[in-house]
Amino acid sequence: MNFDQENMCEFSEYYQLQKILKNELTTLRKIEKWAKKLRDRIEENRMKMKCLKSDSLLMTQKHKMVKQKLISKMNTTFIKYKNQMAKRIAEIQHRNKRKDKISNEKDDKYYEEIYERNYYDVSIFGKDLDKFSNIYERMDEIKRCIGVTRPEMIRPVMEKNSSKIVKMIIRVNNYKDFKLLTGEWPLDSFISGVKTQANVPELKILIFNVDRKIKIH
Repeated sequence: MNFDQENMCEFSEYYQLQKILKNELTTLRKIEKWAKKLRDRIEENRMKMKCLKSDSLLMTQKHKMVKQKLISKMNTTFIKYKNQMAKRIAEIQHRNKRKDKISNEKDDKYYEEIYERNYYDVSIFGKDLDKFSNIYERMDEIKRCIGVTRPEMIRPVMEKNSSKIVKMIIRVNNYKDFKLLTGEWPLDSFISGVKTQANVPELKILIFNVDRKIKIH
């Protein structure tokens, strides 16, 4: 191979290498451009994820605050409802007791009017009963205090081995005066106030036609 042929071969090889290098550089630029776009997308997505994470934390905190407010409101409502229910139950119980009391009083009045007694005795207790020394003073004080005008009896009961009056037994012949005697007395009744107590009558039961030989245990 002569010198010209050798030069032509070298030139051809050089031209081919130059072409390959040019293609590779073009490819590299394309790859670098693509890599830049890829880095930009990665950074953009990273920023989006960061924002979403921040928003998620804010939403979580907001949700917690809303939840706490809701629980607090529910607790307040429950306590309020519980107090209202307790008050309502107490009112109902009080009303029922009052109804029972009124019912019992009506029953007592009904039976007293049907099965009227000949007399009613009431005992009154006080510290200054002995300061009313005669029947007239006692009658005037009873009339002043509760309005009973015609008691059938006012009997003082003395303390044992003493002249001090510890109580008085007042007898009336009707249920109306009896209710007045057992009701509320003024605080200055018989000077220092009195307490009352209804005297329950002793009821006797008579059983006839009982065999004397019967054994009762």
